[in-house]
Amino acid sequence: MSYGTSAERVCAGRLTCPGREGRDKRGPSMRVLKGRQTVAGRLLCGAAICAIAATGAFAQSIDDEIVVTAQRQEQSAQDVPIAVSAFSGNDLQARQLESFQDIQFNIPNFAFSRTQFTGSTISIRGIGALAVGASTEPSTSVHINDVYINAPRLFETEFFDIQRLEILRGPQGTLFGRNATGGVINVITNKASPDGVSGYADAE
Repeated sequence: MSYGTSAERVCAGRLTCPGREGRDKRGPSMRVLKGRQTVAGRLLCGAAICAIAATGAFAQSIDDEIVVTAQRQEQSAQDVPIAVSAFSGNDLQARQLESFQDIQFNIPNFAFSRTQFTGSTISIRGIGALAVGASTEPSTSVHINDVYINAPRLFETEFFDIQRLEILRGPQGTLFGRNATGGVINVITNKASPDGVSGYADAE
């Protein structure tokens, strides 16, 4: 039997999609019934193709594995039971994310605001630092290459030589110590190359 559409050809062997043969061999009522069967068959076949296409896209996303260090070791982001958003250095450049000011518009539950006295505040899930005193410490922890940073002015600078940026939402005090009630920001810079001198430059 020759099917009329690509959807029907894909479904061959799984679903009987009525063809054109034999439509006029019976009365008008039978012709209407077969027409309804044809519409139903095409709809079901189309749904099957959509399912196949979705499966292919899902497999492609699995191949592009995202590795994070949210639990102090390199793991796939799909295996980490933590609400985490990760950006590679290429992602930051492609999306033109140059600072935390830009990051806040690309992930949920993250806010960056400038305060008085050339300071800044980072909040995750609404938890941050409301005080502006020099002796106060925020409730969100920032680590650069596993080193805790407590200087808000450093957060206002543009990203440079970043390999990966991770934002962990929710309390992380078990693995990252104090000031991690709201969450943790991990900044990992590019490692030095053992093969020799390397570098890059950008121009605008």
